[in-house]
Amino acid sequence: MNKLIIVGNGFDIHNGLATRYSDFLEWYLLREFRKAVESPGWMSEFFHLDVKEYINNSLKEFNDDECLEAIRSILNNLDQTGTNTVKLGDSVVIYSFEFTSLFFEAISEHYRDVNWVDIEMIYYKLLNGCLGPIRGAYDPSNNCIDDLNYDLDRVKELLLEYLIEISKSYLPKMAFNKFAEMDIDPKFINDKEHRRQLTSQRLLSLPNQKIKVKNVLFLNFNYTGLTHHFKGSNYQTIDIHGSLEDPKNPAIFGYGDELDEDYLVMEKTNDNRFFKHIKSFGYFNAPNYSDLLRFIDSDIFVAYIWGHSCGLSDRTLLNEIFEHDNCAAIQPSFWDKGDGEDNYTEITQNISRHFRSKQKLRNRLVDRTSCYPLGADL
Repeated sequence: MNKLIIVGNGFDIHNGLATRYSDFLEWYLLREFRKAVESPGWMSEFFHLDVKEYINNSLKEFNDDECLEAIRSILNNLDQTGTNTVKLGDSVVIYSFEFTSLFFEAISEHYRDVNWVDIEMIYYKLLNGCLGPIRGAYDPSNNCIDDLNYDLDRVKELLLEYLIEISKSYLPKMAFNKFAEMDIDPKFINDKEHRRQLTSQRLLSLPNQKIKVKNVLFLNFNYTGLTHHFKGSNYQTIDIHGSLEDPKNPAIFGYGDELDEDYLVMEKTNDNRFFKHIKSFGYFNAPNYSDLLRFIDSDIFVAYIWGHSCGLSDRTLLNEIFEHDNCAAIQPSFWDKGDGEDNYTEITQNISRHFRSKQKLRNRLVDRTSCYPLGADL
């Protein structure tokens, strides 16, 4: 029996990397804010920030924390038009701010409340908008697709630049490696067919018997590749969304729900620009997807969720895994928020959207009493 461990951004965050969307956005805006103060009338690729005057100090006297507070204040007042003021340390900055990108404006609103999956969802929603307000009203001369794809390309390039800068010196906590090595507890395998197969293989012949793991596959959705630091003769990592600096495995960033009805409308337009950032086409650039299919076809497996939100932007791939005949159980690790709060229910709700068969969902999803906080030392 095998283990398939699905690794998402929560895993990187738990291991100390500042990889939240808000971390990236503040890094980028901090850089652009300093350019704007140095060069009045500064025009970035996504917005026009004109710092007209700063009073009482020169820019060099402001540290990053003071600049970030100013940026957060600007982001919290995006609905204000014209000239505004913001505090920068003990000084006051007079500025005007205007977005020049519809996509960047959409992903900047409420930026602390959104995750990367939300960014991909926003992209897909705007892409749907390029079909026209009424189905069948698509105008191929409309440049909104080109503008949107360009903006997502630039966000991806900036994200990879940011991740290269922050991720070089990090290692995963060994509690994760210990969990990967553990035998499988058969008590949460409920499907009769899977239990019959395990019995025929003499893996359930003794009371309270644990199942030895043949192979462990880390299906890594991150670009940082932290799971490569785990060493084991039966370990394998597939960087399904690519990696930071490997040209043979380019980064994939976009949307992956071919089951959505609007996707079928996009196909009928016969316009390939709609598919530039559809993940399935990115998968064809490397053998990762084929390697995954070979793994899940090879034997019965339990799927574990480490920090992946299981959002709809990966629906096609996750549906392939969760409803596969060899998938015996799905055990999500939840995020412990403190004060007795966690996100187990939210994860299970997200997982349910990847199932066509709700009977399979009920048979395979492990209940909360048999799940653990992400990174728990078991």
